[in-house]
Amino acid sequence: MAEKPILMSAWSVLALLDKRKVQTRRPVKPQPPEGVEVIDYSDEGSGLFVYDEVCGLRIIATPKYELGDELWVREALVGAKPIPGVRPVMWYQADQMPVQVGDRVPQWRWQRDKLPGIFMPKAAARIWRTVTRVRCEPVQDITIEEAIAEGVPPQPAGAGGVSGLMCRLVCVVRDDLPDAPQIAYFAELWNSIYTKPPFRFEDNPYVFVYDMEDSRG
Repeated sequence: MAEKPILMSAWSVLALLDKRKVQTRRPVKPQPPEGVEVIDYSDEGSGLFVYDEVCGLRIIATPKYELGDELWVREALVGAKPIPGVRPVMWYQADQMPVQVGDRVPQWRWQRDKLPGIFMPKAAARIWRTVTRVRCEPVQDITIEEAIAEGVPPQPAGAGGVSGLMCRLVCVVRDDLPDAPQIAYFAELWNSIYTKPPFRFEDNPYVFVYDMEDSRG
């Protein structure tokens, strides 16, 4: 078990704060190369196994996060540029709440007014989650229930809607589901982050799926 950072978008941060997001997916890197047979994408989180005639059975990727790991969420920060004689402050971009470490408000020390989440220091972390399960699967295997576990609204039509193009795509790749706007909503969120092949939803990349629970209330 270890403490590890995990980067989240503003949308995911809000879903975490609302206790709606209890699952997250991250693409397997690298993806299986052309011409190999996927033998096992383990439900125990051990990794993704492939087979080819040259190299035989091998594992090509392992999950970044393991069962029991405590994840602290990296999110974007906003602050006031330092001005002589004025105490700078900072706040979280997702919901505009001030950053507070213990009983003090830290100073903004960066020469910019926005700090991408990838650079957020651990001391500013307000969201912690414990990994309770790890598995690997193609991203299009996501169910309606799992899309909701990712933080998608149970009724997406009432929360901004989903594009017709994405709904049609989901109908094609998931013909076992007559109507799945929740998966289409998730697919649009996924594609807003992973914009290029082979990681787009329509590419159906393998992903590691992490179930999480609130570890610090």
